[in-house]
Amino acid sequence: MAKYLYGASVNGIQSFIFETNKLKEIIGGSELVEQICTTLFEKQLGKSLEGDSNVFQMAAGAIKYLFESEEECRKFVKEFPLVVRNHALGVSLTQAVVEVKESLTEDHFYDLEKKLQQARNKAVVQATPASMLMDRSRKTGQAGVEYVKNEVVGEAASQKRKVTEGRYDKEGKGAKHRLYTKIFGEEVVDAQFHELKDLELKHLTSNERTGWIAVIHADGNGLGQLIMSLQEKEIKGSAFSRVMREFSQGLDKATEEAALHVVRSMELTPKDIVPVILGGDDLTVIIRAAKAFEFAELFSKKFEEMTRKYMGAIENEQAKELLKEGLTICTGISYIKYNYPIHYGVNLAEALCKKAKKESKGIVKGSQQLPPSSIMFHRVQASFVEDFTTLVRDELTSQYFISIDENGNEKSHPFVGGPYFLEEQDGWHTVFELNKSLKNLRTKNAPSSPLRQWIGELYVNKTVAAQHLNRIKSVHSKAVEPLNLNVPESNPDAFSQMVGRIHDALTLNAVSK
Repeated sequence: MAKYLYGASVNGIQSFIFETNKLKEIIGGSELVEQICTTLFEKQLGKSLEGDSNVFQMAAGAIKYLFESEEECRKFVKEFPLVVRNHALGVSLTQAVVEVKESLTEDHFYDLEKKLQQARNKAVVQATPASMLMDRSRKTGQAGVEYVKNEVVGEAASQKRKVTEGRYDKEGKGAKHRLYTKIFGEEVVDAQFHELKDLELKHLTSNERTGWIAVIHADGNGLGQLIMSLQEKEIKGSAFSRVMREFSQGLDKATEEAALHVVRSMELTPKDIVPVILGGDDLTVIIRAAKAFEFAELFSKKFEEMTRKYMGAIENEQAKELLKEGLTICTGISYIKYNYPIHYGVNLAEALCKKAKKESKGIVKGSQQLPPSSIMFHRVQASFVEDFTTLVRDELTSQYFISIDENGNEKSHPFVGGPYFLEEQDGWHTVFELNKSLKNLRTKNAPSSPLRQWIGELYVNKTVAAQHLNRIKSVHSKAVEPLNLNVPESNPDAFSQMVGRIHDALTLNAVSK
């Protein structure tokens, strides 16, 4: 009898979660998305899926499940999108099904992904019936369903608030958040989650006057490459199904345990960090700015360690040999003001992560090695952020550091220090080097202000900037010696990267206050 491989992808996650800057709604939206792929999916199936061998993925907005009968699959595909819509207004569900006549193989997963990609291209209209006479939310434009302190609240915002406030179900278990339980542990959630009901983004700042918070987005490297390598090993039939299940579930556990370990080692509380996405090889959090870079560094290291642990536990010897070194991860961090539109910060964090991945991939281009783990960040000081390329051009590029290449084309040398790598890489700075620069800038006699003025002068007058740097070296010789400022301007790439490192160290120092 044929079986049916079902796949689903939750769309519109970011716009749903970050519809407003209200932390209560961000927390609730994140949890509603988490529930779609876990408790809501289980509830719709009508059974617990713990230990179910037909589950391949239930995390980070994605589901893969093997139905035993066509009738059960058809009924589920028909009903689940409506259930999702009622559960979280504003997200939509893309679904696809592949028939499995004999053994499940890698081709079935490939066909499923292809069908899901095609289905995502179909427009989905989110229609919310409402009379023209209804009052609407001033923040989202949605038809109002309730008033909260004289503020009109739409249906989606109401759903999110109910989850955060613990009034989502009759037993009051809305506050028993899966995301918070993953990242803090159940005992912390039981003891402290009620405090989040009145928490705002400004409470995540170390200093409400300066008002910096950070958005971290981390994404694993080379998953597609690893899946292709598994296919080349010719692992077939039930063996392939088992490997894929162990791989997906092991990756979930590795990511969650890495996050939990770092939160506990840094002694973070629900007032320091807000989990947004945690599952698969993805992590997105909003965090106190002073803690962000340390969290990203420790999480990257722990992620590598935990993936080695779980990939090394896969039973199939061929797969274990291929995956035993674990995975690597790239991370983007955007530092923004708490009252800055949060979705811009999320977009920038994702763009920084993509840039870090691009540079990491470039290092191992042409080899079978996984790209090395790296971290890239930026502090937003403009009123509006476009794409990262435009940001680099407008904010980090000096007219005095543009050269002509061998083809006669202009080549700019922007003051970009990152990405910063966990391990040494030719031509790049490491996280250790950046931390060393930051530590030196935090010493009593460190010339932070003169260095900031020097970097500013590089955009205005190159000659004056060079004189300014020489004076800094003369007056503060002992303080600046560990900063390694002796890179010559005649090597524009290395010089610009050195300037970027000092700029980044000054940034980390500033957002930590």
